[in-house]
Amino acid sequence: MTPRLPGPLPWLAGLLVIYLLLPFIAAIPQVWLADWRSVDMAALGRASAVSVGSATLASALIALGGIPLGRPGWPAEVADLVAFLASDRAASITGSEYVIDGGTIPTV
Repeated sequence: MTPRLPGPLPWLAGLLVIYLLLPFIAAIPQVWLADWRSVDMAALGRASAVSVGSATLASALIALGGIPLGRPGWPAEVADLVAFLASDRAASITGSEYVIDGGTIPTV
């Protein structure tokens, strides 16, 4: 039996950390210079909650074994579906829902 190489999970976890932290690091100088009197704190809270929620979901997927497909989807793959649906070949397709998640949500 040959030893199995680790999957892309450590690399994806590191990429997720960089993706989540860089905007905050880059924004530090702007935070001190901002005029906070004109900021809608409720909207800021909602936007932060969405960001934290998506980061939590991504972290959970990595911790639970990643994406069943074995890799994240590429934007070109989504664009191919959109191009097909916008073409004349898909004229008879109406009211359909397409889940593009790499197999993380079981669907029938």
